[in-house]
Amino acid sequence: MPGDVMKTVASGSPVRPSAQWQNRVNKAVKRSETDNRSLSAGNPAIRVPEGLIYVQNNSGADRKRFEVLGINDILYSPDDNKPEFQNRPSIIGVTPIPSQHFAAFVICAEPIASKAVGRAWIFGICPVQINIQSTSDGYADVDATATQLKSGNRGAAQILWAKRATGTQWALVRLGAPTGGGLMRVNLTQTGGTAGSSTAPPSWVYTANDDNGNTLGTGLTPARGRDYNGKRNAAAYGYGEYINGNFVLDEAWESPTTFACST
Repeated sequence: MPGDVMKTVASGSPVRPSAQWQNRVNKAVKRSETDNRSLSAGNPAIRVPEGLIYVQNNSGADRKRFEVLGINDILYSPDDNKPEFQNRPSIIGVTPIPSQHFAAFVICAEPIASKAVGRAWIFGICPVQINIQSTSDGYADVDATATQLKSGNRGAAQILWAKRATGTQWALVRLGAPTGGGLMRVNLTQTGGTAGSSTAPPSWVYTANDDNGNTLGTGLTPARGRDYNGKRNAAAYGYGEYINGNFVLDEAWESPTTFACST
């Protein structure tokens, strides 16, 4: 049709570009060249979409879309590449370790080959697979694998939707949500230490677990200290909280050792 300067041309047909068509092509080429120059120069206008961040996959294997990487370090420091650090913050991702990457993880927004850089969700709403421990769990955080998260009563991923069943399943989460609130009661397993004496307090050491069996921390002693001497039984329960991503055992309910009265 007359005036349709961008119409499809059949193979083998003679091409007679109009001035209008040629101008459109030239404009598109110039725009592409400008964008590429801006990207290489660190133009802040060329950004990753909101909620996403660039991540280098250092997990040792190719990662699929919706898999999980723990945040290990930044890719460019201000000393390495200041424009990149300021305009496109990028991180290094590894296979998650719960004791190291609690509330410090991303979810891949696209497949990312080993050692390659791709985009990942760092906040916002996205799908992910979660190993649901209890149908009452409202949060999830890293598991010891890149393929899924693990549910609990705390975590950086708020579960917006999941099937009301346990086991690994797809869910919809909100990253960057509060990690649950305040102090919580925990189950304690004594792993070391002594009962104390008349001149020294006990030195019991514990592993803390939640009611779903998730390990919250190991090698723990009460943060409030033990300002008493005397033999004490190891505690089965206590309470604690997360501070800066690390579980702190505030208090262990250690009971005094009792003896039968002699007659």
